Amino acid sequence: MVGKKSKIDLFKERTWDDLQDWAGSRVLSRGQSYQRSHRVQELVLTQNGELVAWVQGEKRYATQVDFERGELISTCTCPYGGTCKHGVAVVLEYLDRVKKNMKVLEIAEQDKRLLLVKKTADEDERKREESEWDEEDEEREEELDAESIPLKKRSKATPDALTGFLKDQTKEQLISLLEEDKELHFFSWALNSSNCSRVGREGWAPRMVTA
Repeated sequence: MVGKKSKIDLFKERTWDDLQDWAGSRVLSRGQSYQRSHRVQELVLTQNGELVAWVQGEKRYATQVDFERGELISTCTCPYGGTCKHGVAVVLEYLDRVKKNMKVLEIAEQDKRLLLVKKTADEDERKREESEWDEEDEEREEELDAESIPLKKRSKATPDALTGFLKDQTKEQLISLLEEDKELHFFSWALNSSNCSRVGREGWAPRMVTA
């Protein structure tokens, strides 16, 4: 029975096509340029087999590359977000050292880079949660907006649909609809009902009706 592969084995098996599928051609090319320019510094392995390094860009970024369900993932303190050229450069640097039989040291758990990467990962998770909440709130607002559309704005409504809509409203909602449309209803009644009289050339006005 073949045992489960370690993360180190998984890193060693990565091909150029694997990295292209992970990062895309453009990011992969830029990551290669960074690696060849010796921008990856102090590359190490964690006790769990993740790659960690400083990568020099506009600033010096802490970058970590790991596996999740057999797929590459990276976390970086750069502002790019997602899979960045710094993460790609770290993997390429590791593969280059493996090819040259260069030893990669193991890092201590309290290394500054790990702390920075963890802080970045926590912030990214918080932003994702806030984004999910914002989308849910927006959907709820759209539903409420749809429910609150005045009767006059609902197009092609059948009598049965209108009756059902009115039955579904609370007393307060019905009062609100009447308040909102009272001016429209008044002029509609004044212009179209038989209770109207002509007032000079000023248009139409309702005629007082006595019992």
